[in-house]
Amino acid sequence: MLKKEMSGQTKAQVTLFIIIGMVMVIVFGLLFYVRGYLIERQLETALLQTYKRPVNLTQEPVQLRERGEQREEFPDRKEMMIFFVPVNYRPDDPEFLQRAEGMASYVRSETGLGQENFMVIDQTYYPRDRSCPDAGLISLHAERWYQRKVGRSLPGVINKGKVPLYRYRVVGIDSNEQDTARCGCGYIYGIYSPQIFIGGHNCSRYNKILMHELGHSFGLCDEYDTCVWIDQDYWLHGAYATSCRNSRPDGENSDCGVICCSEKGACCFGKYADTLYDSYFNIMGSADTPPQRRLSTESKEQILLFMCENLGMC
Repeated sequence: MLKKEMSGQTKAQVTLFIIIGMVMVIVFGLLFYVRGYLIERQLETALLQTYKRPVNLTQEPVQLRERGEQREEFPDRKEMMIFFVPVNYRPDDPEFLQRAEGMASYVRSETGLGQENFMVIDQTYYPRDRSCPDAGLISLHAERWYQRKVGRSLPGVINKGKVPLYRYRVVGIDSNEQDTARCGCGYIYGIYSPQIFIGGHNCSRYNKILMHELGHSFGLCDEYDTCVWIDQDYWLHGAYATSCRNSRPDGENSDCGVICCSEKGACCFGKYADTLYDSYFNIMGSADTPPQRRLSTESKEQILLFMCENLGMC
């Protein structure tokens, strides 16, 4: 009887040890997984912060080439490059290519940029955050792709005073629809940033959306809310010791008056392009349709002046 009891006790102990061992294996496995994930995120964050950090370069903006002079072979030697990144699209997806070409055609018509200033990145980016993907991480994806293809990084930042100047823009175009209340129709990492995201919502599919975000990258502020313009102007003063390059919307030059939105969204269509009577609104206003939109004379002059003075594109 004693022998049987000891045998049963031994079996219980063995079973307990097996259970404890299995639990320890699972716990250690989870710990290693979490450790690997955290290391990956730390490396990614470090790379992104390095990529975002302004770098002072000694080089001056390239001088305007003589007419007929042969262009350089590599994209990073051109005055301005705009890269389209497929987000949740295959790079050869007809819808993605059609959207990219439609936006590029609109920008070319408004700014004078040529076909050679645009390039499609042939590698899909799949964001972890599908609600409002991080435009900075999309740009990092483009940076890694460019390093593999060309063997060097994208051109660094040239600082004019405190204002960062970039010779490229990275535009992520997503197939997924985002909540416009959170993400809008598109967004940029910040005024003067080269990092742009265009979602998959209906309002994101207008060709004019990219021109609006590019306007921000050249120092233009939003014109669909008087107080939004004031807030952005205040931020520019603190961050870059400068102001919005476009004038504030008011009761004379827009349908905004002195209205300020009580909630997120647009209060008005924005500033006229160029008068109340020409039936057009400036592209820096809201994304609402059917109002016809184009770059106003003021906005176009400011963008062209920026490219001429800072990028040698005169």
